[in-house]
Amino acid sequence: MSLNIKKNNLKNSVDIEIMILGDIDIDTSLKFKEDINRLVDDSKGDVFINLKDVTYIDSTGLGILLAIMKKIKINSRNMILVNPQKNVMKLLEITGLSKILKIQ
Repeated sequence: MSLNIKKNNLKNSVDIEIMILGDIDIDTSLKFKEDINRLVDDSKGDVFINLKDVTYIDSTGLGILLAIMKKIKINSRNMILVNPQKNVMKLLEITGLSKILKIQ
């Protein structure tokens, strides 16, 4: 499956929302990593990653999310995962990442 990433600027804020559409797996991980790093580097505020349209994420994708979170925290900003589907949320809970990552 293909992966599409879109950025929205949040009203009256320097924060951004990154919409991810598709699966995050070994086949799409390079595009995901490059695109999300570029968007994070270009932003100044908190980063909201909307997972509403992500039906699958593997360990490669989880590792990229952790790396992005660490990168953002260095600059005293936050990364918040928004709207994960039930199966994605279950994976975050099983791996213990739901205790590390901010999720809304």
